[in-house]
Amino acid sequence: MSCSGSTYCFTNTGNNLINDTYISGGTHNSNLYYTGVTNNLFIYYSTTNNEWCLSTALDGSCLMSGDSPGPYKGCPDFSNFYFSEGLCPTPTPTPTSAVDCSDLDFEALFDCDVTPEPSPTSTPTPTPTPTITPTSTDLCGGVDIIATIESITPTPSPTPTITPTTSSPVVRPCTFSGDVTFNVIDGDIVCPYSFEFQDCYNGATYLTTSQVSSPSGGELEDFDIFNADVNGERRCISFIKINLLEIGGDVINLISGPIGKSNEGDCIYCGPSPSVTPTSTVTPTPTPTSTLPILGIQLEECCNGTSFILENYFGTNLTLGETYYYPFTGGTDICATVVPYTGLGLSYNYIGVGSPVLMPGGCDYLECPSCGDESYYVYRRCDDIKYWLVQTVSGSTITPGEVEKAEFCWEFQYISVGLPNLDPQYNIINYTGNYFLLSTTGVYDNCDDCNTPCNSNWNIDCITLNDSVDVTEFIGNQTGGQTEVWVDNSGTRLYLINYSNFTDFRIIQCNISVPNDMTSTITYVGTSPQFSNSKPFESMVFSDDGSRLYIQTIKQYQTDKTVRQHILSTNWDISTMSPTPEVNLLPPSNLTYARGICFNKTGDIFYMSYVVENLNNDTYYLASWNLSTSWDLSTVGGVTTSNVSSLATTPDGLVTIVAGGLDTLISFYSSTDLALRNGISIGDVVDDRQSVIGPWLTSSDNSDYIYTLERQGLTPGQFTWHLTQFLTNV
Repeated sequence: MSCSGSTYCFTNTGNNLINDTYISGGTHNSNLYYTGVTNNLFIYYSTTNNEWCLSTALDGSCLMSGDSPGPYKGCPDFSNFYFSEGLCPTPTPTPTSAVDCSDLDFEALFDCDVTPEPSPTSTPTPTPTPTITPTSTDLCGGVDIIATIESITPTPSPTPTITPTTSSPVVRPCTFSGDVTFNVIDGDIVCPYSFEFQDCYNGATYLTTSQVSSPSGGELEDFDIFNADVNGERRCISFIKINLLEIGGDVINLISGPIGKSNEGDCIYCGPSPSVTPTSTVTPTPTPTSTLPILGIQLEECCNGTSFILENYFGTNLTLGETYYYPFTGGTDICATVVPYTGLGLSYNYIGVGSPVLMPGGCDYLECPSCGDESYYVYRRCDDIKYWLVQTVSGSTITPGEVEKAEFCWEFQYISVGLPNLDPQYNIINYTGNYFLLSTTGVYDNCDDCNTPCNSNWNIDCITLNDSVDVTEFIGNQTGGQTEVWVDNSGTRLYLINYSNFTDFRIIQCNISVPNDMTSTITYVGTSPQFSNSKPFESMVFSDDGSRLYIQTIKQYQTDKTVRQHILSTNWDISTMSPTPEVNLLPPSNLTYARGICFNKTGDIFYMSYVVENLNNDTYYLASWNLSTSWDLSTVGGVTTSNVSSLATTPDGLVTIVAGGLDTLISFYSSTDLALRNGISIGDVVDDRQSVIGPWLTSSDNSDYIYTLERQGLTPGQFTWHLTQFLTNV
């Protein structure tokens, strides 16, 4: 729709509260917004949903919406079935037929001739209130008119209301006798009407007189979206109304649905419909966005044309018409092109080892395993070019020059169609499967990054798994969520959060007989008093001298995310903890739930990782406070936050270690971990790859170690708790 005016019209929506003329009311979210002339509704551009929205208020919930994402800095783009530019048309009343006087004829005879007196001006000036003169001169006295009416069509006059009068019953001298037979119609009398649908993507209207019912049962409702077969072609259509004025001839079969409501922008969840063209070749019409929805992506495998549906893919959006390389687990790697959704073919859940890779050359690209012979992935060892690795599936990269590590550093070279023709003098490892499957070091940009010794340039890859021990006897096996653990600097004091009584959260203190040795004897020492607020918590940190304890809940359903500082009257003795917090620190106001807390090693900076939930995707933040007095949260200054969503997703823990003589904040995530020096912004990141530590909460008081506490088991009564120690190798 062109932005040539500032007035728009909603009509034929079936809701008179929406039907109205909308005029520009000003600017909101860097776009014009419009207000209804009579209904006071608003049309505005929602920056939250990236779409035009009809609502009862600016930034309010959408009653109807346009494409998502819609045209930013553009015009409202609601369906042209309801929406148009300009004023809404005013209903025109049916005119009353005039009396036809063409046959009226009369004859008049005047016996006086009046000469009008000249007027001072050619245009007479009307008098607002005419004054009636008591006497006047009859200028045409004695005038006679003789008129003869030859014919006239009478003007219809209202039918007079007949006043009933009482009369005597009419007695008719007629007598009838005999049998009367009535014919009964056994069937349905159906008045002619059509079911009217509109294509979700090209706006085409379809009408059918066949009885159409919802595949899921029940009545059709306005704006319901269905996957349908329309005239032999697969379409995404929305039910509009029962049309009593037009008789349609389209053949419509509803296959699945309803998927959602078209007036709520749910067409994106239905596979796109190809456009209608007059030629025999169907040309796909671009969907409202350049990318496809994350559910139900239709693919066509290269070279063999096999169709299948990719379900539950939550990675980077895929573009219609592009070809991608899909590294599935289990050795089934393919190249396939994203095609218009038909719903045909087997469905697969995407469990790939990496994101699909765009193939610029399409299906003719030599790297597509589906084309030609079996593909092999060729690597060369960084430290000795006489060693080569050939495997049957891809690792975490197929970019030449990038490096993966499995004991040694291996540089990826190319994909070979058929076994590569390597020098027979090389030492070649032929491996079926993924040689790097158990590697947790991620991908390096080059061999130098992979070969750097940890003692010269520490990075996340330097972290290694050491030992793990079962501590279920101290926590219980009945309940509990993922929690942090704490081991002090001496390596002899272990603190666990007790989940044996879900309504009575306490901290258990244990003794490690040999410092930092998880294989030595661990014994129970004591338990903290019950906390005064009885709030569950998962994050736990101690000051370096053991005089203060800091706790915070990370749970999404807990509204209170306050960080609480408690005093221990005897350092490191948890039984002497004060149940009432000494200090309460409020988190950032936009926090939905926290994912970890820690201090730097000198205690003058306090860190927090947290999540902000959004409708379409969550964002992940790091926050920090400077303290004027180390380890005392009552002396914090203002909070500083940084959005790190562009580098990592789903944070799971936070620790600080000293690496290379510098404080290094490590934020652990489910996919990519971050190591930051002297700050929390993306510019402070010195490493961003996956570590050996799994997606669990972490803690540390000694830079040489990082600990996690992992719950295993499916149901209460079967839970086990494992304390795992990692070496940082700083």
